[in-house]
Amino acid sequence: MFYSKWTSEKDLKKYLTEVEIGFEMQKSGIQMLSEGNKIYIKDDESHSLVIGSAGSGKTQAVVLPLVRTIIKSNESFLINDVKGEIMNKVGGELKKRGYNIIVLDYANLKIGNHYNVLDFPYYLYNNDEKDKAIEILENIAYYIMHDIDSTSDPFWEKTAGDYFVGLALYLFDNAKSEEINLNSIFNLSNDIFKDEKGYDKLIMNSLDKSSSTYQFLSGTLFSPKETSGGIIATFSQKIKGFVTREKLSSMMATSDFDFKNIGNEKTAIFVITGTANYANDLVSILVDELFYSLDLFKNKNNRFNLILDEFDSMKPIKDFYNRINYARGNNIKITALIKDLTNLNIVYGTNYKDLIRMCFNNIIYLLANDLYTLEEISKLCGDTEKGPLISIQELKTLDNFEEVILMTRMYPVRTKVLPDYKINWNFDNSELGFNNLEKNQINLFDIEKFLKK
Repeated sequence: MFYSKWTSEKDLKKYLTEVEIGFEMQKSGIQMLSEGNKIYIKDDESHSLVIGSAGSGKTQAVVLPLVRTIIKSNESFLINDVKGEIMNKVGGELKKRGYNIIVLDYANLKIGNHYNVLDFPYYLYNNDEKDKAIEILENIAYYIMHDIDSTSDPFWEKTAGDYFVGLALYLFDNAKSEEINLNSIFNLSNDIFKDEKGYDKLIMNSLDKSSSTYQFLSGTLFSPKETSGGIIATFSQKIKGFVTREKLSSMMATSDFDFKNIGNEKTAIFVITGTANYANDLVSILVDELFYSLDLFKNKNNRFNLILDEFDSMKPIKDFYNRINYARGNNIKITALIKDLTNLNIVYGTNYKDLIRMCFNNIIYLLANDLYTLEEISKLCGDTEKGPLISIQELKTLDNFEEVILMTRMYPVRTKVLPDYKINWNFDNSELGFNNLEKNQINLFDIEKFLKK
């Protein structure tokens, strides 16, 4: 019988990198041990899953120390910074170090940058990457149209997604660049069926039957009236959340940063989601497009770190298992933070729960109230001759900033780390002072004027 045991501190240090707090670092990593003015980090390419319920100390024990090591290593990162607290803590230091700072503030739409989800695929479409552009459009359609809680026939969401892609491709071919936005897609759909002017037939007759645009639109525009009505109703219901909010539409009418250069310079991207329902969908779209950008244009500025807080609340990343395994080849390192494993199973489905978990070589447990999570972590830690190495009750009562860590090829680790507020990072604590979000004019494609030409 093979029994488990805790990894000793001496053995743990062999797997970690010792760093002095007051100095620059070669690579970033999650703090797993502290000793005086030194911390020990896991700075390899492995991905990490952090489990911590509300009030578990994730921000102080994991997120802030990780972000600070990233900055000290001059690496790039994107963080789902739900409340904007990470940005407020490190913004001054980023500015001092000359980072390209991008802030997407979906919580109140008052500061930061503009981000049009169609800009990047539109660029690719016009620069010899049409297939990639269509892939991205299909993914955007999935994030907007798909509802993980839906029990209805998936036909409606899937066909509404195809309709979305077809409308986007029609705009890519015929609209002005400033008219490429979600509002134009919604407006075009409304205009096609306005007053029964037959725009649907005019559009389809103008298209090459072998074209992608024709193929994506035909499933809706050639369907019986009752079926097409259901598809368009689904499409309109899903996209309305993005096009009926004035400030959000203005923010998403254009982009003021270049996706192609994200991997070429030190970049920090903060996505402040707050409680907005649509924001988690937009985070997933942003991450999806980032994967494509770093693959196509390569990551030339050291490592790119994705820190996905509330990963179990985001719309599931399409094809995530393959994406995360392929990420290492593009020098992308992922840290996903969740409340519990039950939530993760709901988002990604029970069929994929083990695959998703296998993507992460490091599982860091701080605290959970969920019985399934407690049972799983206890099982993963293994048994001694007398019973579980750590019981459910012990897992429920860990001290503040105490962690149980599971790593590949190692016995389980039980450790205690320093909270960020007790570490003197010697950072510039001044405020970032980001510009207010400017209001953009929303330019719409007019199908009636276009067809008259």
